[in-house]
Amino acid sequence: MYANLSVFRQAFGLAGETQRFKVPSDVWLRMETALQDCDMRKFNSAIGYLKDHCDFKASAGDMFTSKNHAMKSAAGWYVGQSCCELIPFEALGEDEAAWVFQPYDRISEYVATKYLAEAWVRDESKMMPRIYWS
Repeated sequence: MYANLSVFRQAFGLAGETQRFKVPSDVWLRMETALQDCDMRKFNSAIGYLKDHCDFKASAGDMFTSKNHAMKSAAGWYVGQSCCELIPFEALGEDEAAWVFQPYDRISEYVATKYLAEAWVRDESKMMPRIYWS
């Protein structure tokens, strides 16, 4: 069984493009779990598959995003997405880049418990969406 694994490409010449790779479902699940758990070992394993089997060449600004999941912050629990982005360290005088896990988007309002946030992930029709004030 296969699934599409997407990377948002922000590098020069690729700005704003999404590139999709058809990968075995276990590779897709490894990447999704890595993004939700900030697990660099699983992430590197999935990236290794892309490099070895899909001719993937990472560029600064590349970003993988997770599906919606329960996330915690200082304000409480919420439903959101996390990501892993290839960040260049040119400002530090290095020619290197590193994959960095970070929050990507908050989909819901904050709640007090992980249980409620996870319930919203299971049934998004019951979720209190994020309110944007103008």
